[in-house]
Amino acid sequence: MTRYLQVNSFNFITRIFYTFLLGDLIGLDIFFTFYAVLLVNIVQGYLLHKKITFNSKNKVFIKYTLITGLLGIVESLFIESLYQNLNYQFLATLITSLIVFIFRFLFLRNIFK
Repeated sequence: MTRYLQVNSFNFITRIFYTFLLGDLIGLDIFFTFYAVLLVNIVQGYLLHKKITFNSKNKVFIKYTLITGLLGIVESLFIESLYQNLNYQFLATLITSLIVFIFRFLFLRNIFK
């Protein structure tokens, strides 16, 4: 669990940073920002989870991408809803990501077995 927390903390920090940079500073659309950052996090997260968290030799990139993508779609709906109330993309992402964190762990530990 400690390695999972380390990898997810790194992914989380980079995700918030990229969202703040692209969405709040540069002013890109929330839809584009979310999916651009999600794509970066999928690749980064897969490599880090595979090597560090689960030390897996299984090639489960497609499963990982599907699970992360589906969680991302659900997450984007919540982010968009929160963004309408908060007016900061990074804050909406921060709150939603903390909630999705637990679900992501439960799914990932099963695919990297």
